[in-house]
Amino acid sequence: MEEQNKYSGLVFCADCGAKMMNHRSRGGTENNPYPSDFYDCSTYTLAHQKRTHACKGHYIRSKVLRELILETIRAASTFAISDRDAFLEKVRSASQLRQAEATKETKRKLNKEKKRISELDLDGYAVGGLAVGETHEEMYHVLDETVPYLPVNKPTYLMGVGTPANILEGVERGIDFFDCVYPSRNGRHGHVYTNQGKINLFNQKYEKDMRPIEEGCGCPTCRRYSRAYIRHLLKAKEMLGMRLCVLHNLYFYNTMMEEIRDAIDEGRFHSYKEEKLYGMGQINREKEKQNG
Repeated sequence: MEEQNKYSGLVFCADCGAKMMNHRSRGGTENNPYPSDFYDCSTYTLAHQKRTHACKGHYIRSKVLRELILETIRAASTFAISDRDAFLEKVRSASQLRQAEATKETKRKLNKEKKRISELDLDGYAVGGLAVGETHEEMYHVLDETVPYLPVNKPTYLMGVGTPANILEGVERGIDFFDCVYPSRNGRHGHVYTNQGKINLFNQKYEKDMRPIEEGCGCPTCRRYSRAYIRHLLKAKEMLGMRLCVLHNLYFYNTMMEEIRDAIDEGRFHSYKEEKLYGMGQINREKEKQNG
């Protein structure tokens, strides 16, 4: 039995460029004068059951053809590997150029829109859509590019933000007020905020901890209840445990906002922010000094 050709219909004639076809794939019969492992050019006509071809050298053995194809693939692979780094560098350069041009055009349009919005003379301005998957760095970058164009005599509102660190960074960039579910939602899951960072009261190390959530805190929760008792309520799924955590978090956030206002009035907000972030473990002073 003759070998079934694997490349039928996928080859082109080297002489005229027309597609070459295997006789068997063209529906040849037992009277076909050519063996089934031969290809010939498709530029032919049928006249009185005889083939007349338009170019010379149309026949080529299948085995030889396969060798030619494999040799072409090997040569292409060798070229691709040898020139890969240069090719990728050209692609990266072209991509960076297109990206730079697109960024420049985007900034131009954005600046135009920001100026137009600031001329509307609204009662206040909201910046939103920055807490639904964006990183904190992306949010800060958008604020840096947006807030300077907004009127300084109108309140600016950052929607859906955020952690204590987010609020401090937002205030430094000109944001006046915020809203966020963090104090209540995290409180219901036993996460409470302190000046030393966020703690999870579900952790076993608080099982016998008789201290308040934060020493010196004036909230009703810290004045009356210990970490151990609140953890017991949370583990028992008592609603009171969730309420006590939310109460503390709201008090912490409100107190921090009062401290921010006082620091701004006294002209020491930058130092206050640094102390606050350092206490909560959000910055490393030694690392900042080395970079700075």
